[in-house]
Amino acid sequence: MPPEKPSGTYVPQSLGAKQTVAATRTGHIERSGAGIYLSYCAECHGDQAQGMPQKYPKLAGNPSVLSTDTTSLIRLMIEGGNSPDTQRGPPRKNMPAYAGTLTNTEIAQVLTFIRTTWGNSASPVTTRDVIQLRNDIHK
Repeated sequence: MPPEKPSGTYVPQSLGAKQTVAATRTGHIERSGAGIYLSYCAECHGDQAQGMPQKYPKLAGNPSVLSTDTTSLIRLMIEGGNSPDTQRGPPRKNMPAYAGTLTNTEIAQVLTFIRTTWGNSASPVTTRDVIQLRNDIHK
């Protein structure tokens, strides 16, 4: 379902987006969260957050990534997720849970990187946001 209202914008031709595209292609990214993204997320979502049709969602311009409420994004990083299991659709895909792999700060950094890269422009995710949700869901 689409978010009720986005907290950010998506401008794929912005200067920042072009700089990030160039930097991820060469591996010269020094922004917080970039290394985490390239290590844990890029294999499925792509180094340019383009996703893979019928397999993994794109993150660049994704309304869920730009949503005001980051609860779903944080929860997905903590608990992982599954795509629907359908009779005629694409095979089911799983996103791993990172609760035991990444720290609260690393989760906040990678989500902030995703929300502010490739033309995405949305508010950051804080370590406090991650800690609060982990406490709420006991993870």
